[in-house]
Amino acid sequence: KTKRFKDHPPKIAILGAIERELIHMSPLKSNRRNETESRIFLWVKSIRYKRMFQSIIVLLDRIGKANMLHALRAHLRRLFSSKRDLNPQYVHSKFGPIFFLQGANANQAVPKEKREQVVRIIKSYHEALKSREIHFIFLPIPEKENIFHELLNTPKPVFLREVISQLKREGVEAIDTQKAFEEAFQRDQILLFQADDTHWSAEGVKLAAKLLREAIRNIEERRP
Repeated sequence: KTKRFKDHPPKIAILGAIERELIHMSPLKSNRRNETESRIFLWVKSIRYKRMFQSIIVLLDRIGKANMLHALRAHLRRLFSSKRDLNPQYVHSKFGPIFFLQGANANQAVPKEKREQVVRIIKSYHEALKSREIHFIFLPIPEKENIFHELLNTPKPVFLREVISQLKREGVEAIDTQKAFEEAFQRDQILLFQADDTHWSAEGVKLAAKLLREAIRNIEERRP
């Protein structure tokens, strides 16, 4: 919908999506303008991508998240919590206390119909971009609970693995982060996530970047 992407379409579009958000993905919406849109709404749309407007939005977003305060609170909680007195969202491990946002609930089985719906929606993104000669890459982001399922005493989740496999069978370029993260953790015992939040560690970022670089290189080599 953005004019700059219409005028200068990218060669490749990468969709990064966190595992827990996949079942909430929305189908593509029509880009037709609603004739009942008010003048004020159209005016807001016209300035939405102006540099000054974007700068203000970024500033407000940073203030609202207060990242430094959240980081300080997490460090203090971990510092003053004993092994027996950990917050229920923390699990003790050889790496120290590990924070989990959802805990064991994150690894519950996902119904087949939900999985197939996710695959259909992602494939529709692929097809929409392909019609514009843009190569689509899907980059799923495994949950921390997924990779550390043994610490939570839950069965190994299969939802993301099945989504990736099905997308590949459908001809969609999907990065197999599930397999790569599992192997890196099991083989090398690399902590791929931050201990006190849900984000990737530096090692996790490097691994994902390596997988993306290889995928992009393969795409470029296949181009006529």
